[in-house]
Amino acid sequence: MARSGTSRMPIDMLQRTVQIPYRARFRGSLLALFGAPLTSSTDAENAFSYVFSVQNDRGESWIMTAYEGPTGPAFGEFMPATTDEPIRGAEALLALIESTPPADFDAVLEADDYDSRIFYGCRAGDCYWREEPQ
Repeated sequence: MARSGTSRMPIDMLQRTVQIPYRARFRGSLLALFGAPLTSSTDAENAFSYVFSVQNDRGESWIMTAYEGPTGPAFGEFMPATTDEPIRGAEALLALIESTPPADFDAVLEADDYDSRIFYGCRAGDCYWREEPQ
């Protein structure tokens, strides 16, 4: 039975993704690896998303997402409820992301819940993140 939507995967390694400026590095490395995201927004709760079709050695496939939502960078999946393969796939993708130097970018996000604006990005491998009141 497949899930009807993506949900945050329980990957222990993602705990560090709440660190600042990790969010900028995560997005910059995805840009370096895969180019522009499928969706992007100035809404801090839905900043960007990538959608991947993943296949294991047995030919089984599923859809996985990498995105930044209200709690920061995350992975989600449409997967069979009886397997942990998507978690292993997400861990491998995270390792690839973290080993990839980030692309240059600048983004501005609106955080309406906190009445603030977030400025973040990367330049020449150095990433930054700052929040200012609106």
